[in-house]
This record gives sequence, structure tokens and C-alpha cells, in this order.
Amino acid sequence: MSLTIEQALQQADLARKDGKQQHAADLYRAILQVKPDQPAANHALGVLAVSNKQVDTALPFLKTALQASPERPQFWLSYIDALIKAGQRATAADVIGQAKTQGVTRAQLEALSARLTAPSPVASSNQIKPPRQHLNHLLEAFRTARYADAEKLARPITQDFPQYAFGWKVLGAVFKQTGRNADAVVANQTAVDVSPKDPEIHHNLGGAFLGLGRLEAAAASFMEAIKIKPDFADAHYGLANTRQALSQLQAAEASYTHAIAAQPEHAQAHSNLGIVRQKLGDLEAAAESFKEVTRLKSDFAEAHFNLANIYQEQGRLREAAVSYQRSIVLKPELADSYYNLGVTFKKGDQLDAAARSFTDAIALKSGFVDAYCALGITRQAQGQLDQAEVNFRQAIALDSACLEVHSYLGKALLLKGDHQDGLTEQAIGSGTITFDLRHGYSIS
Repeated sequence: MSLTIEQALQQADLARKDGKQQHAADLYRAILQVKPDQPAANHALGVLAVSNKQVDTALPFLKTALQASPERPQFWLSYIDALIKAGQRATAADVIGQAKTQGVTRAQLEALSARLTAPSPVASSNQIKPPRQHLNHLLEAFRTARYADAEKLARPITQDFPQYAFGWKVLGAVFKQTGRNADAVVANQTAVDVSPKDPEIHHNLGGAFLGLGRLEAAAASFMEAIKIKPDFADAHYGLANTRQALSQLQAAEASYTHAIAAQPEHAQAHSNLGIVRQKLGDLEAAAESFKEVTRLKSDFAEAHFNLANIYQEQGRLREAAVSYQRSIVLKPELADSYYNLGVTFKKGDQLDAAARSFTDAIALKSGFVDAYCALGITRQAQGQLDQAEVNFRQAIALDSACLEVHSYLGKALLLKGDHQDGLTEQAIGSGTITFDLRHGYSIS
């Protein structure tokens, strides 16, 4: 089967996301055989090579990508980073000068420039540190979430003491906390250059990569942190989240398990482990994970919700209802909890309670098509055909392409004896009643 370049790119990107790096690389190379200067394929091959520590191999690809599409800031960042890692600092300095007019942020350029002058890790170990008072002020600003103040305090430290990793480390953390993941990557990469044996910096770099969706790079950074500090719970947790994002569920399960072994009271790791086990079909193990979360943190609403979903799937309706109700008490704004509670009541033939729950879900989320449809089905089962018709029409107004809702409306009209709606026999259908539970909550 022949593919267009765009289709091949999509398949290659999906392969990267699934962790199939070799297959992705083969597809990118196939694209370059047809169009050697295709920027996305060149950039992707360069990034893959850098992640595999093949910097010299990466440089020609990254340079070609940049020449073909210089308006993309990330291409400049990737090329400059590779030049610095390859020791080509003079060339990197020239490219940084060119990047100033291409949309690369000031913070990123400053961090890259600092990496050019940073001494080797051995040499930097004896460098003069900033005054303790300055560091204390910086830490206090960061710990109290005064991120603008922390940035103002960190910048002069990185400028005056570019070889001092801690300044870059805090600046990277500030960027991450304020949603500037691209800036955080550059700052943390500078910190790594200065202090390559600091596991926290590798962990922070992984988090910034993860925030940008650069999953392979994130995984590599988290694994480097774990290599330095094998019992680093947060690094195992970050790697697990990355592997889950890559749909590598069994590997994610193993990483969450490592995180929990290092930090048994890590409630979010237990919760995400439950989600992964549920996706793997191990409902009993998933339920145990969610129960452990509720034991560690009884006010964790999402864990009660996810546990209820397990009970629902197992047909344990009474226990499911109790858990959904608990999640509602803890977090009453979760429309999905009301919806799933309604499904539970409907399955138990508690129609009045089901109708109330679906109505509550709609009150919280006015465009909740599934809840309108479910409320219509419940009203129809109660014999309230006029109200069922209203609910089905409300659902159709929100999603006119849903044939299933048309089918329900057709059945309601037939039961009412109303044949003036112009619905076709195909649209009316059988009116089979089905429900889909809303998905569980995964916390990163």
C-alpha cells in the first residue's frame, strides 16, 4: 500500500509515541528518500539520534530541518543543543545569534549562551558559589510559590555564576511551574551540562520534556535519573507516566510498582497503577490499588470514582453506588460521578434515583449529551414519554449526528403514537438501551 508523505509522517509519529523507535526511523528515512529536505522527518530523525547519544549522526538531519523550516523555534533549539553536545561551541554561538530573530525566547537563548561558557563538571566543582543569603531568598520565593520573584532572583545567579547548577535548577523549576516547558528544557539542559550526576536535574528535565510531549526524551531523562539514584520514587513515577502516555502499559505498571516500592505512601502512583491495571484487564488488582489510595488519602475523590467504575464493571452495583456517592461528597463538581451513579441506579431499576442523578449531571455540564440521552431512556422506562421526547431532542440538538439518539427518539414517538415526525424506519431502529461509563481519572 502506497502512502502520501503526510500519511507516512503520521504513521511514523504514532510509532514514536508507541515506543517503536526503529520502525519510526525507517518510516522517516523512507520519506527522505522521496523528499530529502522534508523538515519534520529530518528533525525527528535528529531528535531520535540525540536521544540515543548519536549526536554526530543527528547534526546533518537537524541542520537540514532548520534550513528547510527556519520559522520553527524548536528546530533552532534542537540544532543548537546538538551542536553544544557535540562540542561545536563556536558554531553554536553563531547559530544562537541567528536565532534571535526567529522567535526563540530570550530565556532560551540566555540559557543556551550560558551552556557555551559553562566549564567542565570537574572544573565547576570548586567554583565560587553565590552568597548564602541570595540562595535563601531564592528558595523562600520558590517554596512560597512567588514564581515571578523567584525568576528575578534566579536570573542574576545564572548570569553571574553560570557554572553553578543550582541556579539553573531553580530557574528550570520556575519555568515548569509557570507552564513554560520549552524554557524549562533549556534551563535544565544547562544544569545537566554543569552537574551531570544530579538525579533531580535529570528528573526535572524529564518533566519538562513530558510537558512538551517529547516522550522519548522524557523517558531517557527519567531513566538517567534512576540510573544515578535507583530508589528515586519521583523519577520512577515520571517514567511510568511517560510509558503510560506511550501506551506501554506493562512497562508503566512496572515503573509505578517501582515508585511505590521506593515510596509506599505515594497515593497518586497507586491511583495511576490502578488505571493501568484496569486497562490491562486486571480488575481485582486495579480495585486493590484504588482501595490503597483511599486508605492513604480518604479524601481522594477520583480514587473513589475509579473504584466505583471497577465495581460497576464487576456488577457490584450497591458498592459502586456507595463509592460514586463518596466521590460526589468529596468533589461535587464531577459531572461524570453523577452520570455513572445514574447508570448504576438504572441498572438496579432505581429509576427515580437514576433520573435525579442524570439531571444533576446535566446541571453541572449543560452540553452532556450522554446524560440527556440517559435521562430520556430513564423517563421512557418510567412511562414519561413527553419528557423523554424532550430529553432526546435536547441530546440531538447537541449532537445531531448521533443515530443512536435518533433511534431512541423514534421509539418514544412510536410509543406515543406520533407518526408525524418524518423519521425513517432506519432511524427508528430497535431502540436498544445501552450505557457507557465515563472514563477513570489518571493523575500525573
